[in-house]
Amino acid sequence: MLHARDVIRFGDGGETVDQRVVWCHGGEVVLFDLSSSRTRLARRPRAEVMAQLDDGSARLLLEHGYDLHPNPARLTKAQKDRRDRLMRIIGPLLDRAPMIFDDAVRGRAVADIERALQACADPEERKAFASAKTVHDALDRYWRRGMSANALTPSFGNCGKGKRTPGEAKLGAPPAEGMKRGVNVTPAIEDIFDTGLRRYYVSDRAARRKVSLKAAYDLMVTDFFLDTVVDPVTGRTEYPPKAEWAVTGYPTFRQFRFWYDKRPDLLQIRRKREGGSRYDKDMRGIVGTAVAGLMGAGSRFEIDSTPIDVGCVSEIDRTVPVGRPTFYQVTDVLTKLICGIYVGFENASWMAAGLAVRNVVEDKVAFCAGYGVSIDAGEWPCSGVQPARYMADRGEWEGFDATAFAEKSSVVVEVASPYRGDQKGSTEKKFDQFHRLLRTQLDGMIEKKVQERGDRDYRRDAILTLAEVTACVIEVAIFLNNSNKLVDYPRTREMIADRVRAVPRELWNWSVDRGMDELVRASVDQVEFSMLPVGRATVTSMGYRYRDLYYRPAEREQWQVFDRARQDGVSHVDVSYDPLRTTRVWLHDGTAQGGRVALDLTDRSIAYADVSFEEARALRRDDAVDTANNKPAFHAGLARAARAMKSINDAANAERPGPLTAGQAQGGKANRIEERERERARRRGLQPASDVVPVGQAIAGDKGKPATTDRQNRQSDFLN
Repeated sequence: MLHARDVIRFGDGGETVDQRVVWCHGGEVVLFDLSSSRTRLARRPRAEVMAQLDDGSARLLLEHGYDLHPNPARLTKAQKDRRDRLMRIIGPLLDRAPMIFDDAVRGRAVADIERALQACADPEERKAFASAKTVHDALDRYWRRGMSANALTPSFGNCGKGKRTPGEAKLGAPPAEGMKRGVNVTPAIEDIFDTGLRRYYVSDRAARRKVSLKAAYDLMVTDFFLDTVVDPVTGRTEYPPKAEWAVTGYPTFRQFRFWYDKRPDLLQIRRKREGGSRYDKDMRGIVGTAVAGLMGAGSRFEIDSTPIDVGCVSEIDRTVPVGRPTFYQVTDVLTKLICGIYVGFENASWMAAGLAVRNVVEDKVAFCAGYGVSIDAGEWPCSGVQPARYMADRGEWEGFDATAFAEKSSVVVEVASPYRGDQKGSTEKKFDQFHRLLRTQLDGMIEKKVQERGDRDYRRDAILTLAEVTACVIEVAIFLNNSNKLVDYPRTREMIADRVRAVPRELWNWSVDRGMDELVRASVDQVEFSMLPVGRATVTSMGYRYRDLYYRPAEREQWQVFDRARQDGVSHVDVSYDPLRTTRVWLHDGTAQGGRVALDLTDRSIAYADVSFEEARALRRDDAVDTANNKPAFHAGLARAARAMKSINDAANAERPGPLTAGQAQGGKANRIEERERERARRRGLQPASDVVPVGQAIAGDKGKPATTDRQNRQSDFLN
């Protein structure tokens, strides 16, 4: 299968030709000749090219050096401006594919651009046009270097004479009158620069103290370019320039900075100074995962959050302010339909994002009814579906939880670049519309982000509860979905032919009715399971142990794993859990329905039910602290008991210093009966004495010694 940007090498012998696929549609392929220095495009049948790939006379090149991928961190503003200007000029030409691949059509289009340039007198308007040579070169570079905007990045580094070898004469412009002529940066000076940079700028100590490059230069000068002289008359220590630099002067900071900017390890130096985590978070280049082109509704949902610009009060007492809630919003990129919302006091986090994703699947009629808003199912038509991919921020959507969500729900998660709100333009625009509409009707809206002296405190005007603010947000979402016509929306030819208005709900319904969507059916339970974080549990003989709590499935047939754990040792499994509830976790089991099995707390851990895992950990930690604090009392009680037992034992040994003889050790049963009678007498409050007569003997009187067993005693009593 052929795709645009593919590079094919034709020929299997000594002479080969590399060509790039610039257009592939139907049965035709347009190829750009990369081996030629001129712009050469050729149309060929698709079947013919595929046949050559099948028989081995041509092959796809996966590794090649034709594409241009400049480092965004190294691009100057001039390079970016020129790249973007050329892209704006050739963009309309590229949209005219496949006609633009014809040399005659392309030539006339480029000539029209040049004529517009010549006819324009305004300098600002002339920037929208270019000469024919510039446009032809831009198109050639676009197709040759990878068919992306970066392919048009100018290579300013190839301009000029390159690096010159300094001689005796000072390079550059002559110095101003009265200034020393300066010196050239020789290899010896570069060695000094390197030593000073590492000592005062790159070292761990300098990095911790955030020593600036200018301060590092100044300290380097004091070490290598100044001399230490003691005035023989005054005895004062002075620091004049060394003799070799006295006439010419030492290198300037500008030369030092120029040398620093040219270092090949510049990014490694910045990483060392900023730290690995901060560099990766704020300074690392991001490789985009966005899929070019959208098939239809549900191809990509954007999700983002912001603190809503309205203060709330408590639902119990309206005189108690509770601050600003967090507002999450999920928007379909193609149709601009608001597919899910969340308004609450959870901070921007994976949990709050999960509630917004859950709302995407939730029945919107029931959801709105819960806040007193009555709607028809057709007014919010996106219940029970999930998109093919989500575009989100790195904060809560980059980590193990997001990875597990993508694996369990088959939804692709695309992470936006840092500080690039324009990559989620749909949600950013919706936030602006929400706040603009809410501001017109609600009290307690924030007027300015920073309060100045004399400004009215917006918290004094807060009057709405969270449920009331949520109801207002729902009303605005219904309005934007059903009544707000999008301005300058780029409708396709099919939309125009079907007279589809640029209203989000109509665009959504039109796309779904025509089968132009990538929506996936989903239930609330599936989404909740997918959004839950994943942990590692241990299979023990007492149950599944997770965070020192024990769980078991409801079916007894599934308890056999505990027998195996007791016999063969513990093992580990994956479980999903709700951080706010310890009562139940879900075991990942591919053989079970839905891929999961519910596990409930065992009797051993039931005391920690219906609390969060953090609360359960705090309770166990409190018990552990109490146990540790009870150690002195434990050992004190143990010492008292041990001493008491030793005293009793020593007293007994004093009464009978030697062991029993073999004869004395016999007859323990009869002795036990006598001792039992003594114990009963003590319990009845009688005086325990050695001459206590057993009950049987007392009743018999002088009839003889009682029998040795209770049965014999009863027989004797009956006969007598």
